[in-house]
Order: sequence, then C-alpha cells, then structure tokens
Amino acid sequence: ILAKWGLDGALREAIQHNLYNPAAEIRNEKQGLDTLTTGAMVLAEFYSPSCSACKLMDAPVAAIGDALQGNLEILKVSRDKFPQLFALHRVGLVPSFILFSRGSELGRIEGVTSKEELVQFLESQGFKLVA
Repeated sequence: ILAKWGLDGALREAIQHNLYNPAAEIRNEKQGLDTLTTGAMVLAEFYSPSCSACKLMDAPVAAIGDALQGNLEILKVSRDKFPQLFALHRVGLVPSFILFSRGSELGRIEGVTSKEELVQFLESQGFKLVA
C-alpha cells in the first residue's frame, strides 16, 4: 500500500518499521541509561542494523509487543550507535534480549530465538501475554 501511495525507499522503510515494530529506538546514550536504570520494566533488544539475524527478530518482537499491550517497554539499542551500552551490559552477541527492572538485569536471551522462546522467557518473569 505504501508503494501505491508513492512512498518508497527510506521513507517507506521508516514508516513500515514504526508501524510494525513497537520497539522504541533509543536516541542518545543518556536516554538509554535513564530508561534501563529507572524504567519499571524494560526489555532491551541489543542489535546491529547490518545484522540479518537481528532483522529476523522484528516480527516476533512486534507480535510480543502487541500481546503485552503496553505492560512492558521494549527498547532497541544499536551496537553501531551505542557500543558503550553494549560494553556496560556485557553484550557480545546480537541479537540479545535483556529484561531489566529498575536497572537490575532479570534475565537475558542471546542470539536468534523464536517467538515462543521469548514468550516463555517473559512468562517465566511473570508477564501475561494476550493472544
């Protein structure tokens, strides 16, 4: 539909990303540190824009974001833009998903995973996902 409206290239990609991915991209290091350390519950997706495995995770993360209905903030952290946050949280493999509560790491999944494994991980931390 976006191509039909004459939207293509980078603009279409940006619109699709925002429509289909509920994860918010951090804009600066301070925002990332503040959100990860003071946010009630945050699932941080550490990724690299050039990583094809990371792009495979967009659909499962979007589905989980919809199922959570706003009960958990999902935050994307780019290795290219914020290598210091990768070092701070000892992230070596992308994609990696780390669940934080007020700055404390509750758990993590490293590498490509399935939607089902992400759901199990979040449910093991007490989240109820709506189908």
